[in-house]
Amino acid sequence: MSSTEMQLCGVVKMLTNENIKRQGAKTAVVKTEEVIKAFSTEREVR
Repeated sequence: MSSTEMQLCGVVKMLTNENIKRQGAKTAVVKTEEVIKAFSTEREVR
């Protein structure tokens, strides 16, 4: 896992934790899945 990927994982964890606090677990899971899909798409483009 590259440094960039590790940083992204940290950001995703932080955003997930904030979403859980603010909106509840269900919304956080949906947003996390969206981030993962966006990251996967971005990696395919490269």
